[in-house]
Amino acid sequence: MVAEKDAPANNGPFGWKEWKLPKEMFPLIERERTPHPYKDGRFENDDWFTKLEPDRFDVPSASLNPVRYPNLSPAWTMYRQYGVAPKFKTYFTNIGGQMKNTAGRHCENFELQAMECLEYYGLKQGIDACKDWYDDLIECKYKAKQNLRAKHMFHKRNYDNRLEYYQGKRDHIHEPPPKFHAFLAPHLKPEHYFNK
Repeated sequence: MVAEKDAPANNGPFGWKEWKLPKEMFPLIERERTPHPYKDGRFENDDWFTKLEPDRFDVPSASLNPVRYPNLSPAWTMYRQYGVAPKFKTYFTNIGGQMKNTAGRHCENFELQAMECLEYYGLKQGIDACKDWYDDLIECKYKAKQNLRAKHMFHKRNYDNRLEYYQGKRDHIHEPPPKFHAFLAPHLKPEHYFNK
């Protein structure tokens, strides 16, 4: 008789209940989850050849990925997006300067705070001092972190959880919805909600 702990686990034919999805199946997801091998996104004043600059011609919004580029500096997008210092200042650069701003749109307040901070500290010191304001502005405009989070939640729910459900490790694929009238505002008592 075989002891309980030495008995082979019932993993189904070919052990399919212990299978995992290979990382090679989702190369873009795996690429977004790992830091860049030699670029970390920081900005150095003597970096004339832009060795540390995020990849420009990558998947959209991958150059703003905080996991792939952990030390991402606002200096890279500042010159590219806003044209803070054009090489040649002409009448057309003055006219075209308003095309990329967010005046009258939903990111207007973020841009106002970031640009006032940059104006106060100057460009050189403002890169470090205004990093939080500027990161909020870039996130509001391009939603890189929000899209990254949504992609990973979708991957977890629709691939990993589904496989575990088919293997019998989970009771359901998605979390059940909350009960009807489950949320009660904290400042009101339950008896105020229902007429007796």
